[in-house]
Amino acid sequence: MGNAGSASIQATAIDSVASGSETGMEVSFPAAFTIVGSTIANNQIGLASLNSSAVMLLARTVVSGNSQHGFQIASGGVIDTLGNNTITDTNNSGTLTPVGPQ
Repeated sequence: MGNAGSASIQATAIDSVASGSETGMEVSFPAAFTIVGSTIANNQIGLASLNSSAVMLLARTVVSGNSQHGFQIASGGVIDTLGNNTITDTNNSGTLTPVGPQ
């Protein structure tokens, strides 16, 4: 997963909902954040990875209805995807990194 080896914090959100916020889920410091089976909807920004040591991994997650960006990747951040997500937001910043299941 990205450069997760340098992450000092590891977190996981499973079957979670992030809705109605400025940013649904964000990593802006050295961390590895895995998001599985969750819904990120109706925020200004759905997901944000904003640090060169910030890595997210998405699996079976819905990203929809976020007003500014479905996802935002900046300052060297990484959002890895297993490719089994539903992302309907078309105004995104950055590119998801496809990774295969092990």
